[in-house]
Amino acid sequence: MVLPPPPLSLLCIISIVTLYLMIVYAIIGFISKSELFRVDPHGADHPSSGLSRQELQTLRSFNHKINEGIEESLSCSICLDDFKDLESL
Repeated sequence: MVLPPPPLSLLCIISIVTLYLMIVYAIIGFISKSELFRVDPHGADHPSSGLSRQELQTLRSFNHKINEGIEESLSCSICLDDFKDLESL
């Protein structure tokens, strides 16, 4: 009569999962650093996008003034940080 092999212990299962995660992490690190897998989203023939320095300077800006009567402060919709008094926006 042949007995079945004993079940894997919890320590063995944790070791296998840890080894698997380390291998996956190493592969992801290799792929992210490899030039072979990098993709230029704009391609080589597209000029750089965005505004020039002159176009940025033509945009209207103002200084934020905190009103003493209003308890809630305005915040940036991009970084969600509160504006500081007399900050240029």
